[in-house]
This record gives sequence, C-alpha cells and structure tokens, in this order.
Amino acid sequence: MNPRLSRPPGIRTILALVVAVMIVGLVGILGAVDEFLVRHNAFKILSREGRLVAQEFAFGVEMRHEADRFLSETGPSARNKWAQVRELVAIRQEMSAVLAIRHNVTRVDLLSRQTGLPHIVSTSGVRMSPEERAAHDAIALGKRPWVSVRENSGGDAIYVVVPFLHKNRRMGSVGVRLSYYEVDALVRKEKERMAFILLAGFLLLMGGLSFVLKRWLIDPIRALERAMRGVGEGSLRGEFETAGSSEIQRTGDSFNRMVEMLRERTREKESLLEEVNRLNAGLQDRILEKTRELRDKNQALAQTNEAMYFLQRRLSELERRAAIGEGMAVVAHELGNPLHSIAGHLELLLEEPDLPPRIGGPLRIVAGQTDRMIKVIRKLLSLSRRSDNPRDSVMIEPLLGDIMSLVEPRLRATGMELRLETDSSGAPLRVRGDSDALQSLVLNLLENAMDAAGEGGRILVRADRSDSGIRIAVRDSGPGISPALRSRVFDPFFTTKPSGTGLGLAVCKKIAEDLGGSIHLGEGPGGEMIVLFPGEDPGEKLPPVSRPGQEAVP
Repeated sequence: MNPRLSRPPGIRTILALVVAVMIVGLVGILGAVDEFLVRHNAFKILSREGRLVAQEFAFGVEMRHEADRFLSETGPSARNKWAQVRELVAIRQEMSAVLAIRHNVTRVDLLSRQTGLPHIVSTSGVRMSPEERAAHDAIALGKRPWVSVRENSGGDAIYVVVPFLHKNRRMGSVGVRLSYYEVDALVRKEKERMAFILLAGFLLLMGGLSFVLKRWLIDPIRALERAMRGVGEGSLRGEFETAGSSEIQRTGDSFNRMVEMLRERTREKESLLEEVNRLNAGLQDRILEKTRELRDKNQALAQTNEAMYFLQRRLSELERRAAIGEGMAVVAHELGNPLHSIAGHLELLLEEPDLPPRIGGPLRIVAGQTDRMIKVIRKLLSLSRRSDNPRDSVMIEPLLGDIMSLVEPRLRATGMELRLETDSSGAPLRVRGDSDALQSLVLNLLENAMDAAGEGGRILVRADRSDSGIRIAVRDSGPGISPALRSRVFDPFFTTKPSGTGLGLAVCKKIAEDLGGSIHLGEGPGGEMIVLFPGEDPGEKLPPVSRPGQEAVP
C-alpha cells in the first residue's frame, strides 16, 4: 500500500475543506435569506400593485358609467335590460384594457351585490377558488380595506381584492390576479447577482485565508517539521526561527529549548563516551598485555609439561635401559668368559692340520655361532655402557666412502643399487664425535636397509646440511614400516625380521644420542632413517681430523 495514500490529509487541506464547507453553508443561508426577502418584498410590491390596479379599475368603472344615473333609472323595463347589456360590455372592455396595459394581470373579477349590475363579471370562465371567494366576502362585509391572497395552484400568483365604492358606499368588490413571473425573473436575476457576489467573495476569502494560513500557519509548521526531521537525522546544529502565530512561536521556542537540551545531553554523552573509550582502550591494552603474558606463560607451561613428559619418558627409558644394562652386563659377563674360552678352544681345534673334515665342518658352524653370540653380547654391553671415547672432527664424505667399500661385496652378491649423494657446496661436512661410533651407526642403518630392500633393491644415502646441523638419511625401496609399529622401532629387542635380534636400531639410537644427535623415521614410500647431528662450531678448537681405523691426521 502506498504510504502517501494512507497518510492523513494535511492541516492546510483540512482547514481549506472546513472553511469551504462553512462558506458554502453561509452562501446557501445567505442565498435562501436573500430569496426569501426578495420574494417577500415582491409579494408586498405585487400586493400594492394589485390594489392600485383594482382601485383604478373600480374608479374607472364608476367614472365612465355614471353609477348614480344608472341606478336611478333601473327598473323592470326593456330599457333597463339594454342598459345592463351595455354596462356589461363596457365592463368587459375596461377589463380588456387593464389586461392589455398590465402584462402581469391575468384575471379581473367584478362582484356586485346591488341590483342593476351584473352579479359576477370575470375575464375568464375559471371559477374562483374558496380563498378568493372568502376574500370577496371579507371585503363585502367591510372587515378589511383590502385583501391579498397568495395562490400556488396553476402557477405562483397573487389575488388582490378591493371594494367597489360609490359615494363611499360598497357596491361590490373587484379582484385582480397578478402572475409571479416578473417576481421570478427578478428572483433569478437576484440569485445570479448574489451567486456572482458570493463566488467572488468565496474566491477572495479563500485566497486571503490561504495566504494567511500559509504565512502564519503552514510555512511555520513546515519549517518546524524540517527542523524536527533534521533532529531526527542527528543534526542538532540548526535552530527553528520562530515566526507565525503566537502558538507557533511558543511551539518553536519549546522546540529550540528541547534541541538545546539534546545538544547538552549529546555533548555529555560524547564526553562520557570518550572517557569510556579511553578507559576501554587502556583496559584493553592491559587485558591484551595480561593475555599475552598469560599466553606466554601457558606456552612456557605447556613446553615445560611437554619437556617434563619427555624427560619422564626418557627417565623411564633410561631406568629401563639401566635395569636391562645391569642385567645384560651380568649376563654378558657371565656368558662372555665361557664363550671366549670356547671360541679359543675352537680356534685351536680348527688349526689342527690332521682334523678330519667330518669334524671340521661342525666345528666351524659352532665357531660361527659362538662369534655371533659374542657379537650379541658386545651389542648388549654397548647399550648398557656410556661411551666415553674422545670426540674429534669427523669428515662425513670419507666416512661414508669407507662404509660403501665395506658393503660393496654384499651389494654385488645381491644385485642391489646403492647411490651416495653429498652436499658439495661450501665447506666439507664435519661433525664432532667418535668416528668408530659413527661408522657403526651408519653401517647398522645400511644393513637394515639392505635387509628391507632385498635382492635387486635400491638404497639412497644422502648427507647434507639442515637448519640444525648435519643430516644423514638412508632410504630403501622396501615395504617400509607400518604406522602401528613406527613408535616401537627403536625399542630394544623389537624386530620385524625373523632372524633379527632387535638391537640394531636401539644401538643406533644410543650412538646418535651419545654424540648429541637424534634419529627418527622419515616419511614417504619405503623406509627412511634420518640422523641429525649438531654442526661443528667454527670457533671451537677441535682435535685433528680422523678416519675410522686410522690415527688422527694433522
């Protein structure tokens, strides 16, 4: 629905409608009063005119026909009859003359109550109405000097009756009927004149009233409306200029006071808002600062908890290893001496020149298994023993080259492919540590990779620099480690090979940690072991560079 159609009319429209209705009502009343007065005055004028016409007619009849002589000669004779005929003709001629002269006279009646005159003489054959007859009777009885009767039947008219006198004696009565058509024409002209005057007055009054309303009411109200709309939109700068009527001026003064109060309240609110914003900003800064402190403390606490968790795990692992080491040391010590004795006797037996082949074969098998048991015992002892070997600067590239030569026979025998990649940019790769331990670490990783890759497999050994130092990665093309077993690969005695001891990766982890590094499983297809060592400090003076199985080279 259009809001303009549902909006109530404005005060100007309402006032214009009210004034128009009042003026129309006033015009109607004035027109009715004017018509009533015109008709009333016309009735009086017609009554006087009818009276004059009737009196003139009666006087003419009296003067022309010498009523005295006519009356004295009346009698029952033929002359009397002819005299009555002549009199009747003369009266009718007189009536015709009156009708010819007076256009508004429609009928003349003569009623005689004396002998010698016609009883009733009329210009028309219309019978008189009861009101007209009553008027003639009233005149005949001498009750009134003249009578006028207004008739409405057959058109508006007035009937005036006067006495017919002769020597102040009432001889009869004369009635004259006058039409209202001249009065109607006069009323119409008066109505037209009155309508023109009233219309002109209405237009002038409406124009003047519209100007006054616009100047003293509509324009001030619209100005007040614009000022109120501006206040509603948030503008408190302007003021309403009070003009118009006293009521509008009082309303404008009240509006200006209200706007001033709103300005004051707005200034107070803005001041309070600025203060609140300032306090909020300070409070927010303090909250952010405390939040950062709390976050840092939470992070530190989380790191501490994580470190404590790993330390507890590490401590548990160390305690478990210590217990295993102590037990294994005792077992290795108890088993080592007899095994060494057995190995020595087996070597002596195998050196006998006349040893039969049927005995030498089994003895060699026993000697091999004895050597295997001695190696297992040595690995167990290496797990339980902390390495206190002196550390020197070890070059990675020569170390890996020596290891490649050690595994070369097995590679040729199994048809496996081994590729070595090193970072040749910059200075040579060096770590601080025990060269024999490093060789044992990498060799163990290579042996595991060759076991996993199998015949015809591929192995990649890469040494380069990382963010934390030196990285050595050994990747094979084998099936890799399942996600369920990744967390257990470094546990002692855990193995996925049917013939393995489960100590190789545990020994590798211990060597890496003893050298200050770490070892972990890589991602991607196949199996990958990544060893990280801290880089060599250039400012630290280290012993001369050494290679496995050699003395230090200055």
